[in-house]
Amino acid sequence: MDSYPPPQQSHPDGIDKKMFPAKLWSLVNDPANDSIFWDSRGEEVIINQCLFEKEVLFQGCGLPDTFKSFHRQLNLYRFKNVHGNGIKMGCRHFSNPNFKRGYPELPYSLLWSTFNMFLLFYVNSNLIE
Repeated sequence: MDSYPPPQQSHPDGIDKKMFPAKLWSLVNDPANDSIFWDSRGEEVIINQCLFEKEVLFQGCGLPDTFKSFHRQLNLYRFKNVHGNGIKMGCRHFSNPNFKRGYPELPYSLLWSTFNMFLLFYVNSNLIE
């Protein structure tokens, strides 16, 4: 039996459901979605790229319409490719310590880290001028 909390699909208060982390959370926790899912430990997001493009990105769901752009969004929110798993059978593995199955409060910190990166960039760019 797993030692983690059971999967949860709800978002904590304060996370805008239109933001990328909230959309990603909804997708990966949707049992009807075969193209994006958790690994057995609930620590990695596994994406079947071809299926994901057809079933999700090309359907105009408010996410980028290409996998390349979607991958950039993952990078922006500090998701890392899991190199040990790489691309197997068309699936890519991504991880972020603040994005784990059963912990819907963690994606909130993804918003803050990205916002802080934006502020840092904005302040530094104004100092240069």
